[in-house]
Amino acid sequence: MLYIFCAGSLGKEIYDLAIRTKYKKKDIIFVDENKNANKFTADKIDIISKEDLFEAYSNLDKVIIANGEPAVRQSIFNELHSKGLSFDTLIDNTALVSPSAYIGEGSIICDFCSISSDVLINENVLVNRQSIIGHDIQVGKHAVISSTVNLGGAVRVGDGAYVAMGAQVREGLNIGSFSIISMGSIVQRDVPNDIIVMGNPARAILKNKDRKVFN
Repeated sequence: MLYIFCAGSLGKEIYDLAIRTKYKKKDIIFVDENKNANKFTADKIDIISKEDLFEAYSNLDKVIIANGEPAVRQSIFNELHSKGLSFDTLIDNTALVSPSAYIGEGSIICDFCSISSDVLINENVLVNRQSIIGHDIQVGKHAVISSTVNLGGAVRVGDGAYVAMGAQVREGLNIGSFSIISMGSIVQRDVPNDIIVMGNPARAILKNKDRKVFN
């Protein structure tokens, strides 16, 4: 079984990705404390609680996290990992992934992404559709790269960073841990930890004190 943690809009997309790659509908269950005992998606997939997951889980099962908040991804991953659960790695069939790239456990590479040579994507990372990850890039744990992002070669993205839709990052830069690159930003200099940047060129506008992307 594949257990998709979080039954929200992203969960629907990850469900579709799982079906396109290696799972059948009957082999997928959602996990969401707020929607326990309900059904989800047009296919009416079961939603169970976290406690039910721990009871039902077997060594042949896998889990994946469908949440777009890096801090939430980190929290869920650490809890499930501490319980000994195994994470799957989902890579869409349309993604172009270099043979020299490494994709960590629990990571998700969506449709039409490009993952170039000698890329290191750590555990529990989400790379959303049509994003370009250039050569020699490192993406830290639990980071989220939204759709149509373009990261230039040798960029370093810190743990829990969030790069919003359509942002572009110049080659060789460092994006700090739990920083937020706002939608459509053009980043031309390093971004410190826990900073929100916006604009063209991107400038710091706030501290990410709560480490939250979505209110």
